[in-house]
Amino acid sequence: MKLAPSEWVAYPLAIIVALLTANYTVHMFVGGLVSEQVETEIKWGISGVLLLVIAVMAWDVFKRRR
Repeated sequence: MKLAPSEWVAYPLAIIVALLTANYTVHMFVGGLVSEQVETEIKWGISGVLLLVIAVMAWDVFKRRR
């Protein structure tokens, strides 16, 4: 299955924006309340979960198109 040219721009852009927004949200909620190391670990955890969710959604889109 081939992606449309607009999808080659839209999907990576959506991933980047989602990760930046999630990490900024974590920073705003816990920044200053916990150490920088704990904040970084939370950001990595949130980013991993978010990437997993996005991968599942992309897999579902590809599966439905077949």
